[in-house]
Amino acid sequence: MMKENKEYIITDTEEFVHLMRTTAASSLAEEYLGKNKEYSDKDLDGIVTLGQIESIIAEKSIEIDEESKYVIDTNIFEDIFDEVRNLIYQSAMSQLAAKGYIECAWDDEKNKMVFWVDKEKDNTYNK
Repeated sequence: MMKENKEYIITDTEEFVHLMRTTAASSLAEEYLGKNKEYSDKDLDGIVTLGQIESIIAEKSIEIDEESKYVIDTNIFEDIFDEVRNLIYQSAMSQLAAKGYIECAWDDEKNKMVFWVDKEKDNTYNK
């Protein structure tokens, strides 16, 4: 049975953007740390801005209604969540790479940035 793809109007964009960011960050923490973790707005502001997330919503929404509210559906909601989650991941990993904790390079075949730990180069943070 296919799930119904209902349409929704985002009545409070600011609240939706906040919720999307914190939920996506918590989801990543759960996947990689094995436990839920709450992040402060200050922590998350350094990784992905609320404006970046609103841009994703604006880009993916079906339309804007007469009250200037974004209209999305279930599939779009999932797309937005996945994109925000990926953005947080990529941004956090890029910051770690910039600080020298991990290595990174562009993978042409995968068409995305890849990250790894160079065990030969630096063992300081594994001690």
